[in-house]
Amino acid sequence: MKLFSQVVYLSLAVSYSLFLSSFFIFNLFFVKICVRLPYLMTLISLGLYLTSVDLAIAGKGFEKRCGWFENPTPSNAWLNDRDGQWIIGVQGGYQAQGDWPSFQPHQWVRTNAVSYGYGCACLQVKVNSKSHKIIQIKSSKAQSLQVCRRDRFLKEPI
Repeated sequence: MKLFSQVVYLSLAVSYSLFLSSFFIFNLFFVKICVRLPYLMTLISLGLYLTSVDLAIAGKGFEKRCGWFENPTPSNAWLNDRDGQWIIGVQGGYQAQGDWPSFQPHQWVRTNAVSYGYGCACLQVKVNSKSHKIIQIKSSKAQSLQVCRRDRFLKEPI
């Protein structure tokens, strides 16, 4: 009987020890999560903040910009308006989303032997005002060359 009670006692001790160790492991895991949770929340908050900053830079919506649309060489294009030069595309690099304006021959000044040059246009765009890049073109409309030539804030390209 003494041996039986020792075995029962030993099995109870092992069970209790396993219970404590599993409880300890659970608590350790829980503490690690709770300790790391603020860091995780900080990273999530930082990501959300950076996303909101990017959206704020890009602007809340589309805005109308009118000026000289220049396309001097393949894939290079920008718009010069009252606020400066807005990059639309760079060959081998950045390209804004959306369609460029389509010009009739009388709305376009050719600057080389091919069809590259400039014209007057109004675009509905989303911009990054810090980098002066046009992010997205919602719509675009070619204007008469006289519209830009009459605007004293715009300098005609050479």
